[in-house]
Formats: sequence, C-alpha cells, structure tokens
Amino acid sequence: MATFSAKFLAFALVGLLSCEMTLAGDKTLLTKIPQILTVWSDAVSCTAQSQSEVDPDPARVGCATGLTQVQAGNNSNITVYWRGANTTDGATSSDVLSKVTSVQVKACFSDHSTKDRKWRKHKDEIGKDKQCFKKLVETQKWPTGSNLAQIDSYKWTVADNIPKATYFFRVFAYDKYQNTIGYGDSNDLMELPFEHLGRTVGTTNGTYGIGYWKVKGYDGLTSGVVTGVVILSIVSWALLISYFIYEHFIQKED
Repeated sequence: MATFSAKFLAFALVGLLSCEMTLAGDKTLLTKIPQILTVWSDAVSCTAQSQSEVDPDPARVGCATGLTQVQAGNNSNITVYWRGANTTDGATSSDVLSKVTSVQVKACFSDHSTKDRKWRKHKDEIGKDKQCFKKLVETQKWPTGSNLAQIDSYKWTVADNIPKATYFFRVFAYDKYQNTIGYGDSNDLMELPFEHLGRTVGTTNGTYGIGYWKVKGYDGLTSGVVTGVVILSIVSWALLISYFIYEHFIQKED
C-alpha cells in the first residue's frame, strides 16, 4: 500500500510540474525578436481602434470608410495573409527570415480593447501575453519551399464566443528547433504598398489589409427564439389562469 501511495504521489508531482511548464509557455520576449513577416487581412485598412468608428467619415484620418465589421456566430469570416517582409531599408534580416520553417497565427485585441481589462493585458513574454489570446493556426509549415515571398493565408470563421472588440492579427515565425525567431503584425506595414488579388495593400484611404477591424457581438435572439419565448409565455399564462379558475371556482363547487 505504501509503495502504491509513493508511486501515486510521484505521478501526481510529475503531472503538476508538466502542467506548470505548459502554462508557462513561450518565454521569448516579443521586444527581443524582429518583425520579419508582412501580415495583412482582407479588411479595409483602418487605424481607428474604437468600436464606434464604423461609419464612413471623410475627415477621419487613416480610416475614412470606417472599421470593417465581422459578425460573430453567423459563419462570417475574415482572412489573414502573410509572407516574408520585403523591406527596402534593411530592417528585416534575411538571415533570420531564411531560418523560418513554420508559423503560428493569432488574433489579438487592439490596445483600445485592452484598456481597463486586465484579463486582456499585454505582456512582453509571449507565453503570458493575454492580448493575443486566440490561436487560429497552432503550427503550419511555411514556406513550403525556399521562396520567402510565398503568400499563405487562413480564413477565420468567427465563432459566437468571440468578444465584441477591435482586433488585428499576429503571426509568429519558428525555426526548425521550434524557437520563436520573429513575427509580423497586421496593424503595421514595414514596407511599401503592394498589390494583392487586384487590391492595394497599404495604410492610406482606399487601401486594404493594414490596421484594425471589428467583431460585432453575437446576438442569439433569432426570430425562432423570440417566437418560442412568446409562445411559452402565452402557454404559461394560460395554465396559470386555468389553475386559478379551477382552484377558486370549480374546486369550491365540488
């Protein structure tokens, strides 16, 4: 019995340590790795972060057409794209970029949507960061060959449990040892505007891909739900009135 208890405690201790290691996650500091990927979406470029800035406003700098909105919970989607950054000022190290073998894609709250919300707080240690909370792609091989300009993408169907907020995408780059060696953000374009799928990816009005976009909160009150609630309310009142009549009139007569 003592031997069994010792083995059980040993297994429990190993499990606890493994859990702590898992929770700790990636200890890489975001500020210590370079931006080596260009990341963009199919949303209209917009620098605005407030959820209220959805209507067109020609006077609004950087977001004249307003935030692109994606409805949670009704199969609406948004696509994120990425490739190796093509900077002209030498800010991206080709040596680092050439070591990339896989990527991870995350959705992140904008700074505005983290304000006064400690559970969304940004932390420099990647494994503890709560701003980039949603893993869309756990790991994906990239590039599939030696072409660092290879464009890859992921279409995210926004589920009904995704909070109403403004967002951007972040893509992490890993080497063959699964070390985090770089990243890219869809709210920051580090190169000149370029063409993709017949549209200009840039930061000025009328361009696409860079900045923020909004998730509209899920509304579960569909017409079917409302109709069901109304019917149940009518039935419950009918039953209550019927019981009252039975108790005070019919039963007394008996």
